[in-house]
Amino acid sequence: MEIPAGYSIIDGKLQFSGETHCNTDKSFVLKLLKNMYALKQAGYNWYNIDKLLQAGFTQSAVDKCLFIHHDCIIIVYVDDCLLFSPSDTVLDGMIELLNQLFKITSSNSIEAYLGLEVTRSVDNSITLCPTGLIDKVIQLCGLEAKSNKHLTPVDKILLDSDAM
Repeated sequence: MEIPAGYSIIDGKLQFSGETHCNTDKSFVLKLLKNMYALKQAGYNWYNIDKLLQAGFTQSAVDKCLFIHHDCIIIVYVDDCLLFSPSDTVLDGMIELLNQLFKITSSNSIEAYLGLEVTRSVDNSITLCPTGLIDKVIQLCGLEAKSNKHLTPVDKILLDSDAM
């Protein structure tokens, strides 16, 4: 692991040098003592299949991030999880079980997951919208445009058979 920006090695110890300090010293290697988000090993360190399987979960053969336990479905991506069940009681029990297996934080509502905006309508349908991710890519590319929200990938007029 490279020494992060803002830090330097002083007298053999990692010390904060200021936010503007850019580290160029490549002669040191850091040993990671605690898992950090966005590292290549983060998923491996958190994603302990054995604990989930021992707790009675079944891993999907199609998607290795999908686990099923009776009438509850869990989707795991690195350290982000989504739980689905028709029963609030089952969800509460699953959250309690996961909290025993791992140190977790939970929320009853979801506004975003993996960069996707999540909205729930009155009829309980769920819409996933990637505008946050798109806007981030646009900004990283140095463009000034903003993404547009559409319910379908193409304008509805293009889908009308009469328009052709």
